[in-house]
Formats: sequence, C-alpha cells, structure tokens
Amino acid sequence: MASIAVLGATGNLGSHVARQVLERGWALSVAVRSRSRLPADVADRARVSTCDLHAMPAEELAGFVDGHDALVCCAGVVTEGEAFVTLFDKVVTAVEATRASSPPVAWLMAGAAPPSRAARGRRGVGRPKVGGTKRPPPANIERQQR
Repeated sequence: MASIAVLGATGNLGSHVARQVLERGWALSVAVRSRSRLPADVADRARVSTCDLHAMPAEELAGFVDGHDALVCCAGVVTEGEAFVTLFDKVVTAVEATRASSPPVAWLMAGAAPPSRAARGRRGVGRPKVGGTKRPPPANIERQQR
C-alpha cells in the first residue's frame, strides 16, 4: 500500500488531495496547524501531526516526510511573498534531508509547481491567477532546480 504525506490538508486543495488518497485506500499522514480544521472524514482515517510549518525546523519536517512514498505539499499561498518562498525552501530541504534510501516523490502545489520543463523531467500545471499572481516566485523555481 502506498504511503502519502500531505502538507496543508486543511485548505481547499489539500483537503481534496487528502480525500483522494483515502479513496484509493492508501495510508495518509497529514501535518496541520489545527486539527479542528481538518475534515472529520480525513481526521478519522489519517495519521495527524499538529505543527506550524513556518515555525517547524526543516529537520523535524524531514522526520515527518521520511518513510513515505510521496509528499504532496499544498501548504502556503503564492501571494504571501517571502513567507511562501521560505516555506517552499524548507519543504525542498526536508525532502533532501530524508534518511530513506529513496526519498519520496514530491508534488509541490499551491502555486509552487514550476512551468513545464520536459528536458529536466519536470511537469508543471496550469494555475489560475491568485491576486494577480500566476507564476510562482522565481526563487522557488531556482530552488527546485538546485
């Protein structure tokens, strides 16, 4: 059975992703700031860790991510500017720091996905404008490429 970690499962996108994971019968772990905002059908069936991703050290986040087949990051909002860039960097750093011999496949969503880059094996998705911003900050694209 696949094991999936989801960040931002209390948000609109993250709650849909969490439900899809459960519908497929996969094991789900979520990291949320407030368990009370997590949909009850998700909370009852997931391993729930309560934390503030902005305050959590990257090493601790790596411990949460480690051992999963995939990480889906739906946390953060592209219009948050530098806070979003910092969060994105922390998530990528955590994935890089996992102890597993094979790090999880990481899906970086919430405006963080890069535009299509077929030559590098990455794929982006079309995103609607959020507050006049469509593309992720260039720093996020550069960080992912590194």
